[in-house]
Amino acid sequence: HPWIDPSVFSFKKARVLFFFTAIAELFLATEYVCEEVFMESALEYDTMSNATLDLFTFLGCISGCIFSLVWLKIFDRNKFRLITIGFIALSLYLVMFYNLLDVNINIEKLYLPVAIRGFAYATISITCMLILELSMPFPIFFQSLSLFNMLHMVLGGVLGCAIYTQMLKYYIADNIARYGNKFDHVMMGHLNTQFDKIIERYIVDVQVISIKQIYGWVAYACILFTIMLCLYKMPAVRSGIAKMPSWRVLGKVMRRAHKREMA
Repeated sequence: HPWIDPSVFSFKKARVLFFFTAIAELFLATEYVCEEVFMESALEYDTMSNATLDLFTFLGCISGCIFSLVWLKIFDRNKFRLITIGFIALSLYLVMFYNLLDVNINIEKLYLPVAIRGFAYATISITCMLILELSMPFPIFFQSLSLFNMLHMVLGGVLGCAIYTQMLKYYIADNIARYGNKFDHVMMGHLNTQFDKIIERYIVDVQVISIKQIYGWVAYACILFTIMLCLYKMPAVRSGIAKMPSWRVLGKVMRRAHKREMA
């Protein structure tokens, strides 16, 4: 019977890290839907080609582990800054994939984006787990670690995939309806002998366009979230943020000012 102590959620850092993990896994879920559809349907890569890309993802993870080791243990720098660096790398991966999506792309151009994705995943995961280990008592650390893995599996492997699958279905249907009117009877009469090839290429192009649209929206969201992280960690910005008073407090201030004017 699984059991989670409610005191796990009493730690502020734990709640923040769970939120960071959920956001990162939602962004990284594009790998399980968009990348796979692009590699298998559009580019028709075989197992060896996918294994080559996985090798560069592994190298990116190793580089992220080494960078995290140097950042945290040797230079002893701020841990939340390292999470921000991970989200910057994640934003770079999404932007690069958005710009590189094309049916005629060479596999060599995909090495760097997947390596950056592995780097981002390693840095964010290592930093979150380390902060959990340092900020929580040992008896409930493994419960927080279980929650961390639940967020990873559920949001990354289930919820994120479901969201992007529904988006992909919508954009494919929308793009087919939007661009399908180009195939009229006159055009089909001239291209009757190549109809099957044209339709096959048309469907592939629609898939690529749909995946590109999803990457664009996810890149916007990731960049906006990364900018918020960068601004929040800047002391000048944080000191300039004032708490908005409630309407009740504002009403009291206005009544006092009105009484002084009447007096």
